[in-house]
Amino acid sequence: MAVTAGIVLTLALLSSATAQLKPNVLLWMTDDISFKDFEFGGSTAVSTPNLNRLGREGVNFRKAWATPVCRPSRGMIMSGALPQATGWWDQPTIPNNIGLTYGTFAHVAKTAGYRTMMAGKFQLKGKVKDHGFDEYCMWEHSDLMTTFELRAQFVAAGGDAVNKTERGTGVQNRYWQPLLVRHDGVNYNHFMYPPDDNLFGPHIITECIIDFMTRMKESNTPWIIYFPGLTAHQHWDNVLKKQAYIAMPILDEDFNIMGRENEGEGSLESNIEYLDAMAGHITKKIEELGIKDKTVFVFTSDNGTNNYGKKSLASEFGPHVPHIVWGGPVKQ
Repeated sequence: MAVTAGIVLTLALLSSATAQLKPNVLLWMTDDISFKDFEFGGSTAVSTPNLNRLGREGVNFRKAWATPVCRPSRGMIMSGALPQATGWWDQPTIPNNIGLTYGTFAHVAKTAGYRTMMAGKFQLKGKVKDHGFDEYCMWEHSDLMTTFELRAQFVAAGGDAVNKTERGTGVQNRYWQPLLVRHDGVNYNHFMYPPDDNLFGPHIITECIIDFMTRMKESNTPWIIYFPGLTAHQHWDNVLKKQAYIAMPILDEDFNIMGRENEGEGSLESNIEYLDAMAGHITKKIEELGIKDKTVFVFTSDNGTNNYGKKSLASEFGPHVPHIVWGGPVKQ
């Protein structure tokens, strides 16, 4: 797999005892988006100026492959091992704690003196710390509570059992009024974001990533962030009674939320354009911190788009994903 091979090579550099420079790494894996759905992949339905720029200044791989479903892709990226070794063949089950059984790239990075963070979607067995991460900002996961306990605490704090904003099951929300937990990695503090219809999950996670990068710059600590993102996975719509794309925020030029695109269904295109704004916001901060030359930004996806590539086993539609590498020593 091209994506996995590229990441393994990058991490091999991190563990080199003779390396003069320890580059920071941000590995962003989006959720359910094919290469062809981005402007740099040929789509005329979206505008993605930030990702286009990263591809021009770095390397935009025209052919990069994941798997047609997400969990095998996640298992390979985490461990560097193929499904026949890990048992991570398909979507419904998670056969083992891959962090304890095989180890992950975060464990490798920590041996080289890196501080590690995971942000976004867990979808693994066990605890975040089992997989080598010091900090996390995670949807519907806490190392200190079961999922049932977490959901009960969210509802007790005022969260909707059925969320009127997202129109899905409130305790499972990843977008509006999200069930998000942050762990600071120092005192093992557990902080659940309060139920709020105006909070947007991917937005909070983006700011957590920026906060982490800023603190690592201040302490002169090399870092690696694994960002298995939430966008653009569909969510159950309790009004339409189907899986649907969620309406995205309206943003100003400084990435502040000014409203919501509509009160109904969103679209794949609006999800991708929001994701592009996230990319612009994060990379702008990397440049403002003065760490672009020693930060490698990797952008990819776990599998192809829903109703096009996802679970498509008979053609290249399923595994053909975006793969951009920018920053550090990477040049076009």
